[in-house]
Amino acid sequence: MNVITSLLASDGYIVVNKHLIKTIGLHETIILGELCSEYAYWEKQGNLTDNAFFSTRKNIEENTGINEHFQRKAFKNLSGMGVISTQKKGLPAVNYYAINYDKLFELLSTSPSRDEELSSSRDEELEVREVQINNNNNNNNNNNNNNNSNSSSTRTKKNLHSNKNLRPTLTEIKEYIDGKKLSVDAEKFYNYFEAGDWLDSKGNPVRSWKQKLIVWGSKNETANFRTGDRKRTPMAESFTDREREIYKLG
Repeated sequence: MNVITSLLASDGYIVVNKHLIKTIGLHETIILGELCSEYAYWEKQGNLTDNAFFSTRKNIEENTGINEHFQRKAFKNLSGMGVISTQKKGLPAVNYYAINYDKLFELLSTSPSRDEELSSSRDEELEVREVQINNNNNNNNNNNNNNNSNSSSTRTKKNLHSNKNLRPTLTEIKEYIDGKKLSVDAEKFYNYFEAGDWLDSKGNPVRSWKQKLIVWGSKNETANFRTGDRKRTPMAESFTDREREIYKLG
């Protein structure tokens, strides 16, 4: 048995040569080790044909875990480097593989150049740096989302707190209605906005309940005019000049 074949062969486990991984690639090294194992087996059986042996992609996948897609790429690279040669024989045709030991010995004897080692090191460093940048970006996005959420929550709490301070009591509403002589049902007005947590139709806190009372009174006045009662009510008499200008009252 060839000495190199014995070194790279794998029975029951996968043997990979670190030097070859750097030189020809991981998948190529694993498959080459499997081919060396199969060569050793067929040589022991005395079934080598012109120093070649047959194997199948399925058999190689079972022994290495490398699927057919990556096998095709690895075999193409190995053939391109002259490490193996492939030939179809028989009916049905099967692949026969031969290993070029002179080329393989050359690859094992050649150490990676300093430039290749530095390039590999730089690639690994860039990959690590890219992962760190992505992690930092994710952390920043999470922090921004948390800050926005906290800010929104703070504004909501502030609005609710401010809204509670602006809420009138039923007594205050009645006193304002009597003072302005508004035609508004105090309890109906109070219950309406209390049920809605003193928020307007747009979901904003009611900032001036007195203004809302005047609007309600104005709507009642309009309803009275539409039903034929066009006399000026006591409510209109109680408006200030500014309120008359706002609601276009004569």
